[in-house]
Order: sequence, then structure tokens, then C-alpha cells
Amino acid sequence: YCGHGELLVLFGAALALGGGELFRQFGLSAELGALLLGMMLADHGRAQELTNVLWGLKELFLVGFFLNIGLSGAPTWDAVQTALWLLVFLPLQGVLFFLLLIALGLRARTSFLTAASLTTYSEFALIVADVAASNGLLGDQWLVTAAVTVALSFVVAAPLNAFAHPLYRRLSPWLEKLERDKRHPDDEPISLGSAEILVVGMGRVGSGAYDYLRQQHENIVGV
Repeated sequence: YCGHGELLVLFGAALALGGGELFRQFGLSAELGALLLGMMLADHGRAQELTNVLWGLKELFLVGFFLNIGLSGAPTWDAVQTALWLLVFLPLQGVLFFLLLIALGLRARTSFLTAASLTTYSEFALIVADVAASNGLLGDQWLVTAAVTVALSFVVAAPLNAFAHPLYRRLSPWLEKLERDKRHPDDEPISLGSAEILVVGMGRVGSGAYDYLRQQHENIVGV
């Protein structure tokens, strides 16, 4: 009954705030209440539409949170030193991600490119550090240290991802030896059969082109 416009946005925000306030009344975390309510509605038919319309609102709150973290204190030399030491563990994180994805049956190329994109400290570390600092589990200086560490990890990951494809081509003879014999179903080679026409991108325009061409040709595949 909320339609597809502004009322749907308002409805989604009310759900999150209402779930949080309900849990708060029982002495529980409001964030946990909003999370559980979202999980309960994840299988609803309009869950994806609700996610799409709330995306901009979520990004706005996320930017506000990061600004709040940035304004919590100026980075000190000790925080920068600690962040640089923590960056030493980034290559180990990338290797662990690569080996985990290889163990799941993905190709070496898929595993390498995915691991390269994940070789950063997640911004969710800031959320954990903020909660820990708010509850007295960590000192306030660790919040600044976490922010510097996450920012520097993005600086390191940017050139790594920019040269990920050339780097893989150089390392592929050794990386491909680690692939498992049994391939993950999602990473199996895709056969187009006897298709003569390929439509890449099945969005609004691609779906329309596919439907139109389907009326004239049978050997057409959409990806």
C-alpha cells in the first residue's frame, strides 16, 4: 500500500526506527532490533525494491558517520605509526582470502582478483571501534588509529587493484597450479550453445532488445 515513491522510503525508515525503539524498550540494542527486523523481511517480495529506494539514505548516514569519526580527533604520530604497522598484515590477509576462495573451488583468476579487492581493512572496523570506545573497551585514541588504518589501506589497495590484471598474468603460471580439480558451479565455463546473437546486460534496455530480437531469432542468449 506504500506505492513506489516517497512513502516507501518513509516506510522503510519507520521500520528501522520502530524495530530499534521496540528493542530499546526491553533494554536491548536498538541497532540489533533494526537488524533483526530487516532479516525477517529479507524474503519479502518487495525487499529488493525497498533496498534500492533506501540506498541513498543509507549512503547519507554512512557519510555522516565517517565525518563524525573524522571529527573525533586529529591523527597523532603514534596513531600513524600504529596504522603503518597494521598495514604489514594486509598481504597476509590477501593471501588468506585467495587460499580460501581457491579451497571453495573458484578459479585462480577469480580468487586472485577478488582477494586483491578485499585486501583492505573494512570500514566496518570503524563501527566496531566506535562501539568499543563508546563502551569503554578501547581508548578514544584507538578510534583515530582505526580511521587512519582504514584510510591508508585504501591508499595501498588502489594501485594494487589498478594493476591486478597485469599482475595476475605474470603470476598465473604459479597460481593456476593451486586450482582444485572440482570447479565451483558458479565458476564453471559458460556455454552459449548454438547462439548467434548475444545480448550483454539484461537491464531495462537489454531486456527490451532481447524480447524484440527473440521474436525474429531463436538462437539468442542474454547475459
